[in-house]
Amino acid sequence: MSANYHSFGLRKATARICRDRKLGMTRKGRIAQIPLEAQADDSIAVFYGEDVPFVIRKAQNGVWRLIGDAYVHGVMYGRAEEEWDSVMDDIARV
Repeated sequence: MSANYHSFGLRKATARICRDRKLGMTRKGRIAQIPLEAQADDSIAVFYGEDVPFVIRKAQNGVWRLIGDAYVHGVMYGRAEEEWDSVMDDIARV
C-alpha cells in the first residue's frame, strides 16, 4: 500500500479521536485533551476504578457536574495513583 493511503488513514483516525475535543494544560503543567465544553478552572479528577480522568465542574450550589472524559498525559490507565500527588488538578488554559 502507498504512503498516501496510510497517511490518509492516520489523518482520518486522528480526526475521529479529536472530534469534540480541544487541548488544555493543567495548573501542574500536564497537557490534556479535554471536551470542547471544558473551561479554565474546571477540575480533572480520577475516580477510583476508572482508567481515564474526567473533567468536572463545581456548580454554584456546590454540586459537581461531569463534563466528560479526558486524556491527561501521564495520568492514564490507572497510573494516577502511582504518579500524581493528588487525584485532582485544575485546568489552567484551554
